[in-house]
Amino acid sequence: MRPADARFAAAVAATAGLFYLGGQFVWDDGPLIAQRLARLDLSGILGLWTAPVTESGPGSAYYRPVAMSLLACLGRFGPLPIHLCALLLHAASAHMLVRLSSRLRAPLLGGLVFAVHPLVGEVLGWSSALPDALAVFFGLLSVQLARRHPVLSIVALTLGIWSKETAAVVALLVALGREEGGQYWRPWLAAVVVGLSTRFLVGVGGVSLAVQNLNLIPDALGWAMAGLVWPFPLHVIRDVLVAPGSAVILGWGLTAALVAFAGRHRAAWAGLGLMLASHAVALPVVLDGYLIGARYSYPALVGAALWLASVGRPAVRVWPWIVIAMPALVFHAQDRVRWTSDMALFDRVESAAYDSGLAWHLWAMVNLQASNFSAAGQAFDRALASEKPYPGDETLRLVAWVSAGEHQRALAAAEGGPQEGLTAAHLAWWARAAWGAGDKEQARRILSRLRGPDGFDGPQWVQSFATAVFMDAQPVEKPMPTLSP
Repeated sequence: MRPADARFAAAVAATAGLFYLGGQFVWDDGPLIAQRLARLDLSGILGLWTAPVTESGPGSAYYRPVAMSLLACLGRFGPLPIHLCALLLHAASAHMLVRLSSRLRAPLLGGLVFAVHPLVGEVLGWSSALPDALAVFFGLLSVQLARRHPVLSIVALTLGIWSKETAAVVALLVALGREEGGQYWRPWLAAVVVGLSTRFLVGVGGVSLAVQNLNLIPDALGWAMAGLVWPFPLHVIRDVLVAPGSAVILGWGLTAALVAFAGRHRAAWAGLGLMLASHAVALPVVLDGYLIGARYSYPALVGAALWLASVGRPAVRVWPWIVIAMPALVFHAQDRVRWTSDMALFDRVESAAYDSGLAWHLWAMVNLQASNFSAAGQAFDRALASEKPYPGDETLRLVAWVSAGEHQRALAAAEGGPQEGLTAAHLAWWARAAWGAGDKEQARRILSRLRGPDGFDGPQWVQSFATAVFMDAQPVEKPMPTLSP
């Protein structure tokens, strides 16, 4: 390896990151960062070190104080500092990866693939994915420090585990590929013990596995592996419930090819192990939420880099690598647009999301928030026609069609949908649809089901609406669409 190779890989990685600096808070960034973490004072930030990410839901199983504290500090200045931090971490990781692969055949090839692979866009463009960049950075740093500074190696890996647990997997398999021997296992084990014991001390348990969905594991792993060689069409929603068979076959075929060509290259086997392990550790989340996030493949790209560095053919000059990197950089220049708004992020559902109910739900919610009510109604129709509709979409569809003035269409949807176990909000919007469609008797009949001792249950507008309906007057208050049923 030439001394300049690591710097070149870092420069290419940084160039890819530059395109994402104009990105905004999207998707989960609002509730997690802008509305929560960025508003914490010093005591609130310190509280992140004594509690899980969230009090309930998936985040209750995660203890990530380093990543959450950094997001809290940077997020109060907007998304730009977070994206800049992700850029620097990605460039530093590419630099370390080339250096750690220096004894292999083609370290620069591996470093460039990691630097510009299409799947890194989610880590560079999505603020909430900063923990993934931190985990890879600290995992690689721990291995690099192991021989000369074992204590600092322990500190680095502990910080990585407190950013995201996959740091331990990255460090372990990279060290295996480098044949670190007994010099690294003691620091690695010490960091893992510290990281895990701290989790239990603050009361954070393990992640439960959705055993009823174990049959989805082959599809999830196959599709995730396929994304390493063909991640297109690129979309933030990869719903394992509708995993394309061709991608699953490609993924397992790729795995077989990686095994066949690994030969006696220890680092290649370690890289293959990291590709599989990084996706395997995400399975509890995938099986519970059916979403294969591109950020889960970020550590796997480290494994792919190790494999390529082991079996690839070294280049005598740097120009062939520039030819490899330039098309990928052009891709990232185009991809950055996705992270400028939720509307851009969830666009192209028809061509990229494989009829995912979750993808159509999110696209519908974005249009509902933007007051594109007809588009939202059509998207909710598609979501409800999918294999697994999102909870509450029946009601939200009524909200969309009524708000669009399509009362007859809303009434038909309500009459053709569930008739039992309906929420007060659903009944209120159903009554609104019936009234708007001219069926006054049905509107009164539905509203009667909402009558209670203290008035009518349902959204805030239902009281005045019901009063007008029973007086046979035209309601003057237009209901405001809400983003929850």
